[in-house]
Amino acid sequence: MTAADHVTVLRSRGGRLAKLIQANGVILGYTAGKWFDFEVCRVGGLADLESLLCRLAPRADCAVIRGEPIDPAACRHVRRLLHPDRETGDPACFREVPRHWLALDMDAVPRPDSVPTHDLAQCAALALASLPPAFRQASCIVQATGGHGFKPGARLRLWYWLARPVSGAEAKRWLRQAPVDPAVFRAVQPIYTAAPVLARGVANPCSVRLLRLPGSEILPVPDLSPPAPHRSASPVTTVAACGVLPKLAEVLFRVRMAPEGQRHARLLGAALTVGRLRLAAGISQDEASTALLDAVKTAGGHAVDEANATATIAWGLTKGAERPLKIEARS
Repeated sequence: MTAADHVTVLRSRGGRLAKLIQANGVILGYTAGKWFDFEVCRVGGLADLESLLCRLAPRADCAVIRGEPIDPAACRHVRRLLHPDRETGDPACFREVPRHWLALDMDAVPRPDSVPTHDLAQCAALALASLPPAFRQASCIVQATGGHGFKPGARLRLWYWLARPVSGAEAKRWLRQAPVDPAVFRAVQPIYTAAPVLARGVANPCSVRLLRLPGSEILPVPDLSPPAPHRSASPVTTVAACGVLPKLAEVLFRVRMAPEGQRHARLLGAALTVGRLRLAAGISQDEASTALLDAVKTAGGHAVDEANATATIAWGLTKGAERPLKIEARS
């Protein structure tokens, strides 16, 4: 019998909390405003969590957050505020709490052509390879995010049930070296749960967007004390064969999270690394280029000079391929 927890479900009072896929291939983002209603749902384990996610999948007006409402009775017309808004005087509505459940966002995981978009189990295997071993042994709910099947790579959210409640700060420490987006560990960051809205004529590349993987029902939690202040790392000169795709995912994640002023340097370094790993990963030059360009556009949006970025990627991939990384065989 696992301990119970709660999930805060937000409902937009106007606008979408789901991507819209247009017939011309353009993907429109979320349009929800700043006002929401909310509902607190009790969950007692992965089965309850799966049922809730199934219920929310067709709800383009809903998403969830980790935070707990300060006043559960004031459930209408609220903002996602962790602190009072000094300009408007609006009060804080939610607070940070540890959670038994954990959602991991894994975007643009490199996906070879041999792994079809609709095979969530195989796509999840690619993502799981870059996580600590315990995550591969535990049961989880695999959710295809709005861009999965419409953007390059595998784009997934993995849901786990933990042995003890974990705070957002602890989750960040736990997964600081994994290619996951730490934004979903924030108390009031929306965790999107709806399937994408498809315009008329748009084919659905992934009809099943939610899948439960077998394993241990509860994911053990290690000691998540703050890391030692001084750590050293040596440059990668060899990569285990089973670690090629996780390394690519890590590289792409660093590009996606690059702040302004560091995008070019990170993109160039990533292109060189991907060039050195591309053949071992079984991905083509075009696939590698598309994944890198998508990653830098995620980081910079409209500020990215696409022509310059494309040229940087092409140069880096070519130069990197001249010095392929040594792939260690494992007996």
